[in-house]
Amino acid sequence: MADNEKTRAGGKSGSQDVSDSAKPAVKASPAKGRSSGRGASAKAGGAKAGSAKAKASGTKSGGTRKAAVRKASASRTASTKTASAKTASAKTVSAKAAGGKKAGRANVAEKASSSAGSASGRMRPLPSGMPRLKHWRFDIDFEGIGWLTIHTPDSPVNILPTAAILELEKLVSRFEDLAASDEIAGVAIMSDKPNVFIAGADITEFDGFAQPDKMEVALKRAHSLFDRIENLAVPVVCGINGVCLGGGLELALACHYRIAANIEKVRIGFPEVKLGIFPGFGGTGRSIRQAGPLAAMQIMLTGRYLRAGAARGMNLVDKLVRHPDQLRWECRKAILAKKRSKPAGLSKNIMAMGPLRTLAANKMRKTVERKARPEHYPAPYALIDLFEEKGDDPVGMRAGEITVFPRMMATDTAASLRRLFFLTEGWRKQGVRGPDKPKFLRVHVSGAGVMGGDIAAWCALRGMGVTLQDLDMERIAPALKRAKSLF
Repeated sequence: MADNEKTRAGGKSGSQDVSDSAKPAVKASPAKGRSSGRGASAKAGGAKAGSAKAKASGTKSGGTRKAAVRKASASRTASTKTASAKTASAKTVSAKAAGGKKAGRANVAEKASSSAGSASGRMRPLPSGMPRLKHWRFDIDFEGIGWLTIHTPDSPVNILPTAAILELEKLVSRFEDLAASDEIAGVAIMSDKPNVFIAGADITEFDGFAQPDKMEVALKRAHSLFDRIENLAVPVVCGINGVCLGGGLELALACHYRIAANIEKVRIGFPEVKLGIFPGFGGTGRSIRQAGPLAAMQIMLTGRYLRAGAARGMNLVDKLVRHPDQLRWECRKAILAKKRSKPAGLSKNIMAMGPLRTLAANKMRKTVERKARPEHYPAPYALIDLFEEKGDDPVGMRAGEITVFPRMMATDTAASLRRLFFLTEGWRKQGVRGPDKPKFLRVHVSGAGVMGGDIAAWCALRGMGVTLQDLDMERIAPALKRAKSLF
C-alpha cells in the first residue's frame, strides 16, 4: 500500500514537472521486481506529462508564430501601402516638375517666337493687295512687325537693280496704307544672304542711263521713294549683316534706325568715286546729316570702306551687336521702342556753316589735286562744289544730286572706269579656284619703281622667293628701303 502510494505520488509529481519525475526513478533503480515496475510506471507518467506540456507549449508557440506572421503580414501590408503612397507622391511631384519644365519650355518658346518671328511660324496672313515680289520677301508677325527681306535671285550678293527698286516702290505704297490703318507697327529691312546686306546698285545698268535726261528721271523717282521711306509714320529699322555699300548704304540712311553686326565681314561705305560718280540716291545729304560734313565728305571722296565700329563712331550706325543672329531681336526691340537716329551735333556741323564751309571746301580741293586733276577726274571736284554751295542744308544737297549726278555719269572718265570695272570682274571670274588653284613659289619683277618694288616686297612678305631687276642698284635701292618697313 505504501509502495502504491509512493507510486501514485511519483505519478502526481511527474504530472507536475518532467524533471522532478526523473529523480524517484533514479533513486529506485537499485531495487528489483516491483520497484522496477514502479519506475517504469513513473517514466510512463512523466512521458505522458511531458507530452501534454510539450503539446501545450507547441500550441502556445504555434499561436505565437501565427500571431507573429499576422503581425508581419500586417506590417508588410502597411509598408506596401506607405511605399505606394510615397510612389504616388513621387509621381505627383514628378508630374508637377514635368509640368513646370513644360511651362518653362513654353515660356522659352514664347520668347524665342517673339525674337525669331517667322522662325516660330507665328505669322499673320498677308493683307490683300500685296504685290508679287521677285527681289524681296515680306511677312507680318503676330506683333504687327513687317519683315522685309531682300533676296536678289541668281546672285551671290544683293544689289538694287531697277526691278528691285520698282518692287520696293509698290511695297512702300502698301506700307503707307497699312501704317494709316494701324495694321503694322513698323518695318525691318534685312538680308538673307550671309555677310551681305546690299552691295549697291546694278552697275550693268549704268550704260543705259548714260544720257543725262534719262538719268535725271530715274534719280527723281529713286529720291521720291527714299523720301517716302524716311517719312513713313511707323519706325523703319535695317539690320546690316555684312557688306553695305553705295545704294545699299543710301537705303540704310533713309531708315530711321540702323543696327549692324560687329563682325569682320561688315564693310560700310560709298565706293562711287571709283566709278567716276558720287552717291546719287540722297546719300550726300543724309551722310552729312548723320556724320557731319568733314567725316562724310572724306568717305565719299576717297571711297574708303568702314568697319562696323568705325561706322558707329561716325554715327552712320546707331547700334552694334556681336553676331548677325542678334539682328532680328534688336530690330524688333527698336521698332517696338520707336527708336530714331540722332543727327550729328553742333560740334560736327560747325564746319558746314558760313565761311568755314568755304575754307573746308578749299582744303578738300587741295587734297584731291595731289591725286587727280579736274579734267581727268571731275567727280570729286563736282561733289566739293556741291558741298560748298549747299553743304549747310542736307535736303538741298540731296536735291542738288539730281542736277549734278547725271552729268558725271555721262563723262568719258565714268565710262572708262566702268569698263575697267567689268574687265577686272571678268578677270577675277577666270581665276582658278578650289584645290586646282596653283601655288606660286617664286616671282621675278622687272622694274624697281614704286609699283614694281612694292609688288616685289608684298610677294616676299607672302613667303615667295623674289628677284627684282632694274638698270642699276641705284634704282633698286629705294625699293629695298621701302620693303624693309614691312618686316
